[in-house]
Amino acid sequence: MLGFVVADAGALSEEEKERYRAVYCGLCLALRDRYGQLSRACLTYDLTFFVLLCSSLHEPEETQGASHCVMHPAPAAPRAWARSPWTDYAADLSVALAYHKVLDDVVDDGAARARAAAHLLAGAYERARARIPEQCAAIEEAMGLIRTIEREGAEADPDAAAREFGMLLGQLFAHNQGFWAEGMEALGYALGRFIYLMDAAVDFADDAASGS
Repeated sequence: MLGFVVADAGALSEEEKERYRAVYCGLCLALRDRYGQLSRACLTYDLTFFVLLCSSLHEPEETQGASHCVMHPAPAAPRAWARSPWTDYAADLSVALAYHKVLDDVVDDGAARARAAAHLLAGAYERARARIPEQCAAIEEAMGLIRTIEREGAEADPDAAAREFGMLLGQLFAHNQGFWAEGMEALGYALGRFIYLMDAAVDFADDAASGS
């Protein structure tokens, strides 16, 4: 359900583009270090946006550097990266949300690709669950409610599932935000509703064809 929050590159200065790429690469490295190479497939621009925002609000101490990237193996200069505690939290969320996304795909159509992805991510998810147990419990509860709504109650209230995902993302965004908690919860709620509705729009033709 992620992948819709991307920067408008044409509106960014070169300095802003470099910062964006560094935070994105930092999140990719955090995924590798915390969950292994395969987890880098969970990388999204949505959580990059989250790290950028939290870094602006809290100005945490960062680790910065440059390294060659296995995802871009062609000969090139090392790629700059930046990491902070918010990067690690975003990596944990990336794995947890990706795992439940593929579980949702398994429920929807049982595709072999989704089942294989769920199997590959299961171990990483257990590690994420140990690191952020409250957030993983909230994700499990919310995704269960959303599946129930999609199966039984969407016609009565078409926006109900989007609200559930919004409330979930609001809760995840508000974690450890201190002064900013209320605003981050509101932002997460609105963004979660938007992401859910965009995901539904992208999947509409396939869902209509399958009757899901």
